[in-house]
Amino acid sequence: MYSRHAKCRMGCRQIDKEEVQDILVNGKINFQRVEEDAEGITYPIEGLTKDRQYVRIVYAPKPGAIVVVTAIDLEKEWPCDCN
Repeated sequence: MYSRHAKCRMGCRQIDKEEVQDILVNGKINFQRVEEDAEGITYPIEGLTKDRQYVRIVYAPKPGAIVVVTAIDLEKEWPCDCN
C-alpha cells in the first residue's frame, strides 16, 4: 500500500513500485532514523535501485498492511511539489 505522498515522491524522483519492493526486501534498515509517534513507528530502508539511485524508502507497518510513507533519493534533489 502506498500513501498519496509516497506516490507523488516516487513520481518526482523516478522510483517505480518494483524498485520500492526490491529495496524493502534487499535494503538495510537505517536504525538511526527509525521514528515513533502517536501514529506508530516508521522504518527507513536504504539501498540502490536497478538504475543505481541510492534511496531511502520509509514504511509504516499497519494492521494487515505495510504502508510506504515516502521515497527519498539520497544523492539528488528533485524538483517536486507534493503538498
